[in-house]
Amino acid sequence: MGTLLTVLNHAKRFSFFMPTLPCLVAFCQAFPPLYDDVAALLVQVGQVCASDVATKVRDIDPFIARLQSLREKPLEAAAPCGGSSKLTLPQKTAEELGGADPDVQLCYCIEATFMDIISSTLHGL
Repeated sequence: MGTLLTVLNHAKRFSFFMPTLPCLVAFCQAFPPLYDDVAALLVQVGQVCASDVATKVRDIDPFIARLQSLREKPLEAAAPCGGSSKLTLPQKTAEELGGADPDVQLCYCIEATFMDIISSTLHGL
């Protein structure tokens, strides 16, 4: 998948990664040693997509703010609060993302995949 990221054009990258990213959660659950490789892949795909988004759109503040918040306060994001986990993302409907740029959609999907992997890891403890 890492090699494909480097050779696929913009449209084919979206077509390949959108349906495959959710499968990575199951891979991590079935094969925990793959977690580091999957995390590295998600970061790599996220960097490529965020770079493409940054070149086209000037205002990606909500996405950046969430990532900065997770980076600055990772323990608060991972800790249960009042019986509910903070590891939930605002759910975007297909209609909301339908008009969005494919790289923006892929960024949200990558973020959701990361959070699903973290949630499944925390629930397995």
